[in-house]
This record gives sequence, structure tokens and C-alpha cells, in this order.
Amino acid sequence: MHYVNFGFLNIEKRLQDLNQNALGKSKNTVKISKLKISIVSEKNKISKMYDEIGREYLRLFQEELGESHIFDELLVNQELKLKKKEHRF
Repeated sequence: MHYVNFGFLNIEKRLQDLNQNALGKSKNTVKISKLKISIVSEKNKISKMYDEIGREYLRLFQEELGESHIFDELLVNQELKLKKKEHRF
């Protein structure tokens, strides 16, 4: 009878260890997922900043050259791309 109880205690201890291990892995997975979401969010912010810099550059360049028809088309195309990006997220 003594060996049976000892065996059950080992099984119980092993199950507790497995449970703690699984819990730790789950917490790590959640942390990693949150970090990945944060990274994607920051990349989107950077992309929007680059787009804004590009639009402003084109506007300034357009004013210098005085050739609005070429750059108006570029600005419209860039703004359409931005809208498409925004709808994806």
C-alpha cells in the first residue's frame, strides 16, 4: 500500500510540474504576441511618417518647378496607396 501512495504522489507532482511548465509557456507566448503587435504598430507609424515626408517633398518640389500636372498625378497616386494601406489595418 505504501508504494501505491508514493506512486500517486509522484504522478501528482509530475502533473503539477507539467501544468506549471505549460502555464509558463503560455505566458511567454502572450508576451511574444504582444511584442509582435507592438512592432507591427510601430512599423505602420514609421511607414505613415515616410509617406507624409514624401508628400511634403513632392509639394515643395512641385512649387519649385511650377509643373503641377506631373506632381499632382504623383500625389494622387500616393494618397490612393495610403488609403489602401489604411483600409488593410
